[in-house]
Amino acid sequence: MGSRKRVKQVVRHLRNAIAHNNFDYDNGEYNGPSIPITEITFIDKFIDKNKNEKEVFKATFTFDEFFYFVNKVAKKILQD
Repeated sequence: MGSRKRVKQVVRHLRNAIAHNNFDYDNGEYNGPSIPITEITFIDKFIDKNKNEKEVFKATFTFDEFFYFVNKVAKKILQD
């Protein structure tokens, strides 16, 4: 499997997690006027015909890792 296909799969799972509100974030112990996000966890689930949920993807990124990944994917999309 090529790296391009793997990236597309990760992006698809991230999209599903965001679309279905299956993500959570940690803001550490900050108590200021705004709360910076320190890490984000995305979970993509499959629900069968009996309404049983199965976790098919889970990824946790630091904010910096996620920012880097999104920018890298966006730049690649704009190049194609």
